[in-house]
Amino acid sequence: MPVIHITIKDKVQTISLPEVFSDEAAKEFDVESKSWLLGDAHLYVLDFKKVETLLKSEYRVILSFCTTAAKVDKKVVSIHVSPQLIKQFKKDGVESMINIFDIKKEA
Repeated sequence: MPVIHITIKDKVQTISLPEVFSDEAAKEFDVESKSWLLGDAHLYVLDFKKVETLLKSEYRVILSFCTTAAKVDKKVVSIHVSPQLIKQFKKDGVESMINIFDIKKEA
């Protein structure tokens, strides 16, 4: 049973990440993300709404996806990122790769 939920609307693909980004979720993300980039979507929205914590080893596949998407002229944004995760991404120097979009500021 998939742990990552996908919705596609008007060339925008939303990827809802699970609360626990286990090895299973990381493998699923890695395998599925290769086909996502071959699809019609031009914008990928990573929804961190349920995510509480992530280890570097767990979000390595997400960073790889962001890098690969940029290479093929597709955009990735992240939404609903908790303050704890933002702090962690800043500390790890990957905040710009994750491309955090603050919905509250944009509203």
